Amino acid sequence: MPLRRVRLSAWLTMLSLAAVCQHCSAAIITRWDFNSNPPDGNVTTGAVLNMPAVGAGSVNVIGGVTFTYQAGSSADPAASDNSSVSTANYPAATSGNKSAGLEVAVSTAGFSGIIVSYDQQNTTKASKYWTFQYSTDGTSFTDFAAPYAVATAGGFSGNVTTYRFNLSSIPAVNNDPNFKFRIVSTFDPASGTSYSPTGTGTTYSGLTGSALFDYLTVESSPAPEPASLAFAGFAGALLLHRRR
Repeated sequence: MPLRRVRLSAWLTMLSLAAVCQHCSAAIITRWDFNSNPPDGNVTTGAVLNMPAVGAGSVNVIGGVTFTYQAGSSADPAASDNSSVSTANYPAATSGNKSAGLEVAVSTAGFSGIIVSYDQQNTTKASKYWTFQYSTDGTSFTDFAAPYAVATAGGFSGNVTTYRFNLSSIPAVNNDPNFKFRIVSTFDPASGTSYSPTGTGTTYSGLTGSALFDYLTVESSPAPEPASLAFAGFAGALLLHRRR
């Protein structure tokens, strides 16, 4: 192979490695798997909510909600003793819109490009619609997007849906020791005055309907700078090579 092609191939390899390294720069800040630590072989017990499996932070139920532990999501790689948080005791059908659910506190100090993800599944009588909210001061919360619908019901038995919210477009959540978010039950957008059940052919019940959450993760997305700098260096070297 001519020397010129060898040099070009080497630079292309370096650029590819830079792209791989850029992808590798993503970091898990905090993750809850809600499994007992140490494992106790019982999915109806789990970790204390302010003791995540990775990192630091706290999970609290709000709006009068209560919780128990049940079998968890298959997204959790735990081979056994896989638990999830099952929340219940939500508001009555026409009250407490966006007031009940989970509130999570995680410091993002030193991190940027924040992404939140979690698995959620409901029983048939739980609220079908939910809203993801964020806070940069730990007190006031803003809807991140329109309400989302949980499409199927029955708990995590064969039903796993991961919800993912990329907050990288909101600089204020970067490097924020006061960052919080909420996952709250929401009135049906079609009526705006009451909850709708997740299951068809049934009725909503805040008391007996349950929403299950598992594998709740806060991570930092990859930064674009390394690849950009690598490309700039590659372009400069290629230009110098051509001149030579």
